[in-house]
Amino acid sequence: MLEQLCDSVVEGGQDIANLDEEDRHEVRKAAKKLRYGAEFFAALFDQDKQRKQRIRFLAALEELQDNLGALNDLTLREEVIQQLVLDGVACTLANWREPNPAALLKSAADDMKALSDAKRYWH
Repeated sequence: MLEQLCDSVVEGGQDIANLDEEDRHEVRKAAKKLRYGAEFFAALFDQDKQRKQRIRFLAALEELQDNLGALNDLTLREEVIQQLVLDGVACTLANWREPNPAALLKSAADDMKALSDAKRYWH
């Protein structure tokens, strides 16, 4: 199961910087499933070498998930802001810092490479 999920994430995200929002979101969902599965089975792979591999693998996966989440947030922000305005919620943008989509895509691509290179600790 972990192998199939990992293959799905790595294959789906090979060209992450050039995927459209919908395809990136699918990779994000697959990464989320992989992370939950990998964390669920983590206790079964707790010998020294496996533990180190697991820590590196999960760290790479977490970084990928964070960057894909930030990219998804950028995609949805206009819709969310409009809904807040419609709901009468006062929002201030005084401390708003515009995320850099190009930097997030670069980070996501780097994270995908790190995940691809990370040893699959369940082997």
